[in-house]
Amino acid sequence: MQYRIRRFGIQSTALTVGVLYFFVALILVPLFFMASKNGPPEKALPGVAFVLGPFLYAAIGYLGTALMCWLYNMVAGWSGGISMTLEQDGAAG
Repeated sequence: MQYRIRRFGIQSTALTVGVLYFFVALILVPLFFMASKNGPPEKALPGVAFVLGPFLYAAIGYLGTALMCWLYNMVAGWSGGISMTLEQDGAAG
């Protein structure tokens, strides 16, 4: 079956990606914080990075995704969008 992605819902896609980025940052920020403690003290991340890091990462992910969805929607209007082929799962019965 041939399908085409003609447009993305900007708000729903950006929100989903922003939440995913938040959870990724919850894992990465403590690792970066611990790694920065092994270097020179003036290069260490401040403790506030634990709180602000995930929110900033999520906000940047949200804004970046919203921009890219908007651009995709504009380009897909001219190019027809991304074409993909789907096949039915043989296990579904």
